[in-house]
Amino acid sequence: MSLKRQSLTLLLLVALLLTSVTVVSAQGQGTLSATVTRFLNVRILPDVQMYDYGRLETGAEVTLIGRTSDSEWVKLTTADGIVGWARQNAVTVDGDIASLPVTGVAATQGVVTRFVTLHTNPSTDSGGNVRLNQGSVVDLVAYDGEWLYVVAEDGSAGWAVPRGFTFWDAAVIDELPVVNGSVDGYAFVRVLPDVQAAAYDGRLEPGTPVTLLGRSGDSEWVQVQTLDGGLGWGTTRAFRYLHDVADLPVITYGENQAVVFNYAVLRAAPNSTSAQVGTLGRGTVVDLLLSTADRVYVKAGGSEGWAIASALAFPGGGAPELLAANATVTAEGFDSVNLREAPSVDSARLGWAAVGERLAVVGVSADGAWYRVVPASRVAAWVSANLVTLDAGVGPLLVVE
Repeated sequence: MSLKRQSLTLLLLVALLLTSVTVVSAQGQGTLSATVTRFLNVRILPDVQMYDYGRLETGAEVTLIGRTSDSEWVKLTTADGIVGWARQNAVTVDGDIASLPVTGVAATQGVVTRFVTLHTNPSTDSGGNVRLNQGSVVDLVAYDGEWLYVVAEDGSAGWAVPRGFTFWDAAVIDELPVVNGSVDGYAFVRVLPDVQAAAYDGRLEPGTPVTLLGRSGDSEWVQVQTLDGGLGWGTTRAFRYLHDVADLPVITYGENQAVVFNYAVLRAAPNSTSAQVGTLGRGTVVDLLLSTADRVYVKAGGSEGWAIASALAFPGGGAPELLAANATVTAEGFDSVNLREAPSVDSARLGWAAVGERLAVVGVSADGAWYRVVPASRVAAWVSANLVTLDAGVGPLLVVE
């Protein structure tokens, strides 16, 4: 899925989730005409303690567009376009209030208290051509410490300062994802900091909130994380950063490391039919341990297993030379075998290898009873030769003293 589509999908999912909270009932559609029967204050939210836009005089004509679930409050629009809330008993309605849709403002939404301009980036000099009127409801998506990234009811998205909105609880801002940058223009995001590296399908739109995590040694590239958790690299000039890019940590890759492109399935053995032991997400840095013709044994944090090589991007342009697995643990009647410090059952135990695990046999003891092996852990050890089956064609083995 493209980064652009992922970002849009995330925003749509947020909007749908908020809608499921806000719209308590599906009954009621359309609008109703009403007349003000006594002085009333049009409030930003259905609460007498909330900020109000001003007072409507008796006889004023309004249009009702929604109600609370108990019908005690109605949402209305005035002749001059103000959208707000009033007590139901302050208006005479031409029709049945129950026919109005139940609506409201969710805890993770905000309402425009004065006219708000959505800026492309969190800066007054970034420009903006979307203006939100009083009463407009927005979904709160991200916060950079000073500016909010919001999505309006018509799908318009952009940055605005919090003082232009009213919230059920101002603490909601503290619960938003915190970012430290945004896309300045358009940005293609790649798996590695190289214009020749594969790019994720699509691009990030102007203003998209991101978190900058690090930079290349020459500061020409920055590693960014999108709101959906995806990691990638983009050119530094394609992003606005709240601080100095030079203060970001330099991110480098080791000789025997690679990066997951979209996702990688980890399996217990180097084939597509063995048990799945985990998955790794986009941008995960892995250590490369062993290899076969088309698969690599990788480790990342607490996850390890065999991944298909095509799921990885190699900083050096291709897979490095790795120890090739050339044997399998085949001890009958056991789940695992001991790995020892020396070719003797009396030597210290360094670890274990599971039955079915692939090993790189790099030598044999003088009496042929023990193999010198390098398991996935990369800790050289000895294992009894009768517990391991060499691949066809392996040999002759180096005798290790």
